[in-house]
Amino acid sequence: PQFAVFVDDLLSPVVQRIGTTPLPDDSNAMASLRPRILTNLAIYAENDDARETVEETVTSYLAGETPMSDSVERALLTLPRWSGEDLFETYKKRIAVEKSPGVRRTLVSSLAGFREPEVVNQVLDYVLNGEELRAGVVSRVLAVLFQAEAINTMLVDWAMQNDAILREMLTESEMVRMPGRLMLCSAENVAAISEFYLAPERFVGGIENEVAEEAAEKRSCAAFRAREIDSVREYLSAS
Repeated sequence: PQFAVFVDDLLSPVVQRIGTTPLPDDSNAMASLRPRILTNLAIYAENDDARETVEETVTSYLAGETPMSDSVERALLTLPRWSGEDLFETYKKRIAVEKSPGVRRTLVSSLAGFREPEVVNQVLDYVLNGEELRAGVVSRVLAVLFQAEAINTMLVDWAMQNDAILREMLTESEMVRMPGRLMLCSAENVAAISEFYLAPERFVGGIENEVAEEAAEKRSCAAFRAREIDSVREYLSAS
């Protein structure tokens, strides 16, 4: 809550100055900046007005009323963060018929934004079984989804249970990066993830060094977080 208030206080005045609607005379910088500010306000401050703008942008685009733009792309990627199964089904249907490779790529990438556990399970099932998805796209979706700290335990269990299937879909270099993507900034699951991916039957060239480097980095990150978290809380309280 403190961080949400901090972000709201920081970004809401900016939105009041620049508005929420793209303008014909926007510079390239403004055209890129406005949707970033709006989506960050919607995600991290949980700002109702910003979320309403994101939802209206996506609805207008899917209805064919608004062309693709930076604002639309950011909105498509952002809306899943607080949405559920209905939006997942909408995106999935649109992916199946979308002709533009760029738009299709954006829609598929958007699937990584869902955070409701039941919907995430559906996304993961779609990633494994969606015949129209290429391995490179699957890797990008998983890389973003695995950053979701609140559902990390569920994602680690899923990755381990489906390891054999993932090895058939992904390249060796992508599998080498898998342990580090699952560890996040925590020392809690480093040992279990390291043991699993370093098992002889799951050996991939280069994975030993990758796991060692990632484990050291994540332990360092966790130690830094534990050391500084009280200072951050004090700063946010005083802001």
